[in-house]
Amino acid sequence: MQENPRYDDVVTEVGGYLQERINILTAGGIAPEAIAVDPGLGFGKTAEHNVKLTAHIEKLRECGRPVVIGLSRKRFLGQITGRAVNERLAASLGALAYCFLNGASVLRVHDVKEARDVFSVLKTISGERHSSNADYCNIA
Repeated sequence: MQENPRYDDVVTEVGGYLQERINILTAGGIAPEAIAVDPGLGFGKTAEHNVKLTAHIEKLRECGRPVVIGLSRKRFLGQITGRAVNERLAASLGALAYCFLNGASVLRVHDVKEARDVFSVLKTISGERHSSNADYCNIA
């Protein structure tokens, strides 16, 4: 799977594959509301593929289902930063924040406390930006 992954257009091909799976599931009686899609970062993809999928996360939302992203501590983040797996917290949080701001619905993380802090800040700031009465959003 990892030896020589090839895609002509990884975003289009992975998006098409996910849409096919959704169609098969719904044809089999699974309610669309029970389906989320995961592009499988790190599985059968090069670092470049993972970067492209992350950069275009909003395209995966075209499937009409929530997008799940699991990129915490991934190898491609180490290739970008030159950091070992146990030194990838900042890279993971930066990439997760990007995904959150660009449409990911479910984020798998290793460092829950730190990720929660990032999302609390992002939700509060974006809530303030989009609030006409300066109310702060609720952080659950």
